[in-house]
Amino acid sequence: QVPTHDREGTRHQYFADDSMGQNVQDLLQRERLGLDDDQDAAAMRTIGTHGRGLDSEDYTVDDAFVDQAAKGQSRERREQKDRQRAVRDYHRQQKTLESCHYCLDAPRFRKNLVAHMGTKMILMVPERGALVSTHCVLVPIRHVTGLTELEEDEREELRALQRRVVAMFAPEKKDVVFFECSMRLHKQRHTVLHCVPLSFDDATMAPMFFKKAILESDAQWSQNKKLVDVREGGIYRAVPKGFPYFYVAFSPDRGFAHVVEDEELFPEYFGAEIIGGMLDVAPRTWLKPHRE
Repeated sequence: QVPTHDREGTRHQYFADDSMGQNVQDLLQRERLGLDDDQDAAAMRTIGTHGRGLDSEDYTVDDAFVDQAAKGQSRERREQKDRQRAVRDYHRQQKTLESCHYCLDAPRFRKNLVAHMGTKMILMVPERGALVSTHCVLVPIRHVTGLTELEEDEREELRALQRRVVAMFAPEKKDVVFFECSMRLHKQRHTVLHCVPLSFDDATMAPMFFKKAILESDAQWSQNKKLVDVREGGIYRAVPKGFPYFYVAFSPDRGFAHVVEDEELFPEYFGAEIIGGMLDVAPRTWLKPHRE
């Protein structure tokens, strides 16, 4: 038991931990130096970093330290989840690349379908779903999910190949309609630009058919403009990178774009369906395409 009175009977201590063995002079000196505020200030700083703080009557110092420990644990869990997500994304990407039909090094790439190999782009026969016998596709060598991801040198080679395709069919009195549907971006599928040669008469009517179909498509209340008129600068200026979209061009620098807001309402075979309808092609060509 800690004594609280001296020999003369004078009380000099009320509680067992009073002064912790220090005399009055020591206590006054500590108060002048502000040493007794250290622990209280540290506790108040801890409390002040939390949302409830002293505003809650039930909030205690212990609550603050518990919250601080929980915050550290939640940060660790968040970092762990981020690492796990990164690993899953990497494995998903590797699986996508290995199963890709258009990556040169992928087992499923069919070299016999290649008509021209550029430095950045490939001209080839579509693996399935050709609308006409001369239907071909332009494919970026680099695995990208949309033309909006292309670098400037890739864009230049694409435009040059588009012009070559148009010139190739001009002697047959045909023009070329180009279209691309970049959707389900999370699946990381290799994008392709379809090239469909049409008679001059059909090619002249194509803009009207596509404009009408685009305006009637997708959600009724769209936040984005339904029909984007694509002129000089191409699709790269018309649609921000990372957005799902449909793109149709009637020359390398003229066409329409549509940002897809509801992928459940907009079919991926949209372009094939419009041209197929113009040409009276059987719907199974795009609904259940067979391999070439």
